[in-house]
Amino acid sequence: EGDQPLPLPSVEAAKGRLLETLKSTEEALATLKRFEDDYDEVYKVVRDLPKKLTHEVMVPFGKGAFFEGRLVHTNEILCLLGDNWFSMRTTESAKGVIKRRKVMTTEQKQTLEVQAARIKTSLGMAQDLTRADGATATTTEDGFIEIMEPLGEDDEEERADS
Repeated sequence: EGDQPLPLPSVEAAKGRLLETLKSTEEALATLKRFEDDYDEVYKVVRDLPKKLTHEVMVPFGKGAFFEGRLVHTNEILCLLGDNWFSMRTTESAKGVIKRRKVMTTEQKQTLEVQAARIKTSLGMAQDLTRADGATATTTEDGFIEIMEPLGEDDEEERADS
């Protein structure tokens, strides 16, 4: 029972799974970064809208056409509450919604950054296992991985000096 050696193919398979997980985590991080940028842009627009009663704009008409128009009621925002539910909000209320969503996005991003760092650490360990000369890795009954490497000449000299 006791210690069991980790076969190289299982270490390689673990590296593959870690790389896939890291890729999906980094994609999710990029998406959350875009969301943060979008929230910043929307916040700027919502902040500036009520400064004037009307705004002259170019209104899109189809995919390639625009015509002149005017925004009125610039203190009223149709806000997505979630699950396809909308509510008419004031700009102040909409700014609060935007701030809360950005905070939530930032927290999710921080969680994913920690997860990505852990995955990179695990990936580095797996790469070290496949590169080590004469090293063995075994799993213990407790589920820990025990890595044993042979001492090199420098290590033996350092050990003799101490």
